Amino acid sequence: MTRSYEIPASGTKGPLRLSAVVTVHRTPEQADWENAEVLEEMMRCPTQQLRSDEMVTSLNDVPNSLGDAGNEYADDALNELGSYTSTAVGGPHPYLWEQTRIGQFTLAVSAKGAKGWSRADLFDRLRDPHVGMRARLRAEIERNTPEPSGSTNGDGR
Repeated sequence: MTRSYEIPASGTKGPLRLSAVVTVHRTPEQADWENAEVLEEMMRCPTQQLRSDEMVTSLNDVPNSLGDAGNEYADDALNELGSYTSTAVGGPHPYLWEQTRIGQFTLAVSAKGAKGWSRADLFDRLRDPHVGMRARLRAEIERNTPEPSGSTNGDGR
């Protein structure tokens, strides 16, 4: 499922384009392959054409497994940083894409910058939606996970 959003231009800032994507894979291993393909694609093509009038350049991916670099919230986390250019907003402007894997699910958010938006602004705009998506997914997984057999009080004892 994909949702796209735009924060309209205001004052000294151009329009900020945001997206959120949730993908359900059959297995956690298939979700791992999605992350591996993203890393491989960035290494092969640090410049990518998104649409006929949009391009991201200078892409750099930062992967973190559970327990690495403060990742205490997902099996895997990827951050992709770069520069965004389009005919509508010019550029280059900051570009940010973040994806986390929790079990067989991948959750991704992205921000395509414009005039007046810093990379820190993009991180700020994506933080709460991404945290909220992860929390809702974890709550749903816990609700739909059967109790271990022989459990009497729900905490495994």
